Amino acid sequence: MAEKKEKKPERQRAYIGLALLFVLFVAAVMALVKFRLVHPVNLYVVSEPSSSEAVSSLPEEVLAENTKEIFREVLGMGEKKHVPAVSSSPQKSEGSAAATEKININTANAAELEKLPGIGPTLAERIIQYREEEGPFSTIEDIMAVKGIGEKKFEKLREYIVVS
Repeated sequence: MAEKKEKKPERQRAYIGLALLFVLFVAAVMALVKFRLVHPVNLYVVSEPSSSEAVSSLPEEVLAENTKEIFREVLGMGEKKHVPAVSSSPQKSEGSAAATEKININTANAAELEKLPGIGPTLAERIIQYREEEGPFSTIEDIMAVKGIGEKKFEKLREYIVVS
């Protein structure tokens, strides 16, 4: 019976030790993320960027630059420069609607409409077909009459479209 009483404190110390290791692990991960040495994984990215979407730098290169920047800041060495953070989603190319002027939905062809966020070939054709059948859009909100464009998609498009 004496052996059972002695094992209980040993087990409790083992559990406490495991709990402390877990807390230290979580704290270490949080510190690495905070100081941009590692980046949280975005589990919702399901595809690689296509050849038409230009990615400015490889994530490894940007991570290396971020690490150098952190050491410069901490050690107070050299001049500071801005290094962009690693993005989990592909960046748009320079010719996209997001990077340049707004697209007129009354005059745009299918290729121009496809530059808009969330608009693929099918929706671009629906917009053109609707425009041909019903006439030009009077306001940008009228695009919600096109099948497949609801309020959520319109909110993503709002800043990139105009009518004239």
